[in-house]
This record gives sequence, structure tokens and C-alpha cells, in this order.
Amino acid sequence: MKLRLIYLFTLALGCMLPACALIDGTEDEPGVYEGVYSQGFEGGTFEPCGRSERWLIIPGDSTAMQIFVERVVDVVTAGNNPLYARLRGTPGPQGEYLINFNIYERQFELSEILDVRALQANDCR
Repeated sequence: MKLRLIYLFTLALGCMLPACALIDGTEDEPGVYEGVYSQGFEGGTFEPCGRSERWLIIPGDSTAMQIFVERVVDVVTAGNNPLYARLRGTPGPQGEYLINFNIYERQFELSEILDVRALQANDCR
């Protein structure tokens, strides 16, 4: 089961994967972002804390993206979805990005994973 999930995530990664609230830096600049990540059948969505946007996570660093996929699989396999994620990267320009029948307001170029875990009641508050 776990290998199958990794395979599906890797396929989704090839087609572009999921999407992050600004903690340091200014809006639209590289920085640390936190939010709620939801994994669906054909990809995932990252919704930054304090924003009403859906971001598509794209690989800025292939190693970071692979680690992200593996950690998401581990947390989802344990029965947790949506997840809390704290990530370092660069948001792209606002727009409409249609991937696998999902519309995202931005792409987020992932460079480092700081935390991925089960969502807790006080996250994004």
C-alpha cells in the first residue's frame, strides 16, 4: 500500500504536485510559509495560513520534493488528511493554474521542508 501511494505521488509530481502563509520575508518573496495541505486523488492543495488561496507545489529542489512526497505519504497512510506543513520556497505570480482538473491561484517552488505532520487544532490560528 505504501509503495502504491509513493508511486501515485511520484506520478502526480511528474504532472506537477500540490501548493503555503508567510512567516518571514514579504509577500511573494522567498521565505518560510505554513498552511494546510490536503492530498486528493489527483494531487494536493496547499492553503497558506491567513489566505484564501490554493497553491500548487512544484519542485525547486528535487530532493526536497521527494522528501515532501515521502513525508506526506507517511502521514496520510497513518490516517491523517489534511496535514500541517511548514515549507521554505518561493511563491509564483498570481494567476490560474489548471492541473488535473484543479485550479490553483499560485505555484510554490519548494526548496526545503521544515515540518509535515498531522493537523492539530491550534494550527493556522
